[in-house]
Formats: sequence, C-alpha cells, structure tokens
Amino acid sequence: LLRENDEGTLPLVNGDPACKPEAVADGHKCFRAGDVRVNVQPGLISMHTLWLKQHNRLARELARLNPSWRSSDETLYQEARRIVGAQMQRLTYKEFLPAGLGRGFMRRLRLTGGRRSYNRRCDGTIHNEFAAAAFRFGHSLIDDVLQRKDDADFELKFNFQDPSPVSGSQPMSKVQSFLEGMARQP
Repeated sequence: LLRENDEGTLPLVNGDPACKPEAVADGHKCFRAGDVRVNVQPGLISMHTLWLKQHNRLARELARLNPSWRSSDETLYQEARRIVGAQMQRLTYKEFLPAGLGRGFMRRLRLTGGRRSYNRRCDGTIHNEFAAAAFRFGHSLIDDVLQRKDDADFELKFNFQDPSPVSGSQPMSKVQSFLEGMARQP
C-alpha cells in the first residue's frame, strides 16, 4: 500500500520548498506525493489523494483475490499501479482529449480505438516546443475559482502553494468537498 497519514490522506511533511512559508509558519504541514507539484493548489492535492485511495483500494482487493501475492508488497504495488495507470489513460483518451481536441481530430490523429500491439520503433519522446508551449494549454483550462461541495467559491490566486485548505481537522471531508465541487464545475 502507498503510505497515508493518520487521517487517510497523503503523508505530511513539516516543510517543503514548494509550500508557501506563511502556511508552514501557521503550523500547517505540506503534503508529500510522487509529484513535487502536489501542494500547488487544493484541487491538485485532492486529485492526488483520490488516486492514492484508489491505488490502495485496488491493492487490498488484489491481495484478497490473490492470496499468494500478500507476501510480496512489490507485486501488489506494481499490479495496483498498472491498473491505476490504465484507468488514468482511459480517462485521458476517452474523456479529456476528446473534450479538448474534438472527436474528429482524435480520429484524424488515430488516437481512438486503442492499440492492439506495442510498437518498439515508435519514438515516445516529445518535441521541446510541445513541452514548453502546447503542453501548457491545460493550465489555461483551470478556472481561477474552484467550487466546493457546499458551493463556497475558492479563489486560487490567493492560495497557491498553500495546503491549509485541505489540512488541519477533518482533511478527508475537505478533500471530498473539493472533489465534489470540481466534478460539478465545467
């Protein structure tokens, strides 16, 4: 299982260069994840927490279905990781990219229908121009205000690198509030 803190969210650390010093000075801890940008904004913290919970749920289910794997944390970790990666790819290719690029363009690029085999001659690297400019288009898709479950608006411009909106008491209910709000938000 991936490490969780006592409240069931991402592990906490006392300091992180990616966290706003004022937030840490107020006694809030930063979250730790596989991506150093986890503390950029509460929506991202919430998404990381969602995938952590999904990974651990899958690992527990795999351990139940495959008793011989229980002795190998690495096998459970890798198999759950593989499934989570596939789920992320499915969401990306079936939901996100068609919404951003359009289904017609997806077909022209042959990004629909799935691949039947791996092509080792396919160069998977990206051009610097894409990484530096076009790949950043996702940042422009994020609204400057996040909605929460209670319909309370949360302005991002004042809260970058500040984990306090989802830390403190009852962090899972705060994460849940952001996730439910983001699910309703265009």
